[in-house]
Amino acid sequence: MHNDPAVLPRKKPRQRRSQETVAAILDATARILREGGVEAVSTNKVAKVAGVSVGSLYQYFPNKEALVQALAEEHSAGQIAALGTMMQGEMGGPADLVRTYVRSSIHLHKEDPALHLAVTTAMVTRGLGRALQDHEAARQLVLAYMAMHSDQIDVPEPEQASWILVTTVDMLIHTALFEDAGRLDDPRFEQEVVRLVLRYLGIDDDGVGV
Repeated sequence: MHNDPAVLPRKKPRQRRSQETVAAILDATARILREGGVEAVSTNKVAKVAGVSVGSLYQYFPNKEALVQALAEEHSAGQIAALGTMMQGEMGGPADLVRTYVRSSIHLHKEDPALHLAVTTAMVTRGLGRALQDHEAARQLVLAYMAMHSDQIDVPEPEQASWILVTTVDMLIHTALFEDAGRLDDPRFEQEVVRLVLRYLGIDDDGVGV
């Protein structure tokens, strides 16, 4: 989590009603981000769209940066949880795991591209510190699967390799999302990303070390 006090929530909702209020506030933030980007977000506008008073919003979020930060964390946590679920169902070898990881990552970025673009842009341009921190859970997931198949891959430094793999795949998908989102629907894009990762790990398409 980003530790700048200026963007931290003021308090956590504990009762059901307050949790519903915060959920409505974050949902409104997401709607505004999708439609107008981070510049369109303001505490007054979010409160109006959420149907709550500005005073209620300020109980939890001190400013727009805190709103965007909280939404980014919620969005990221949801994606990592979904990625973990998709990976758990894969019982094949390392080549199958690579395909599942790449396919799942592309799928998750396609689910709500407008929101993903807006959140990513906000994180990078406003210096809220989440752009790279979000990868840590994904790296740990990849590292765990690499350890499970350490006898079938050619990676002398697994920790470094997990960082390189997650960052590379994520940057390729994000670049496609920013430049030409239609590329994510092209099976050749997925195939080439898979081929890149397999070659890096020293695995051929049949899952055998090369």
